[in-house]
Order: sequence, then structure tokens, then C-alpha cells
Amino acid sequence: MAAIGLWLLCATLLLAALAVTHAALLVAVVTDPSRTTRERLLALVPVLLPWLAYRSGRRAGAIAWVALALGYTLLRMLG
Repeated sequence: MAAIGLWLLCATLLLAALAVTHAALLVAVVTDPSRTTRERLLALVPVLLPWLAYRSGRRAGAIAWVALALGYTLLRMLG
């Protein structure tokens, strides 16, 4: 039983960290004055956000987003 609780706690924390990272990157890309309107609208598509953030110079955030998404996906697949 304890292993299930630990697994759920880890999955919840990873998802929460991903949500915070996603929100921060979304605000950074949408408020970037060098981005066009088309790119700002494309930032609303969750899969395209890390790519646009990487292009905007937010490399650490984009890499963290991808790492958290992969970690969460792997944890859910193994659980």
C-alpha cells in the first residue's frame, strides 16, 4: 500500500511542477514583444510551447518542460 501512495505522490508532484513550468513559459512567450501574433497563438498548443520557448531564449525552461513531461509520462506508464 505504501508503494502505491508514494507512486501517486510522485506523479502528483511531477504534474504540478509541469503545470507551473508550463504556465511560466506560456506567460514568457506570450508577453515577448519579439514574437509575432501567429507565434503567440501557437504557444497555446501545449506541444508547441517548449519549441517556441526555446526559440525565444528560454532554453532552461523548455528543457525542464520536456524533462518533466517525459518523467510524468514514464511514471504513468510504469505505474
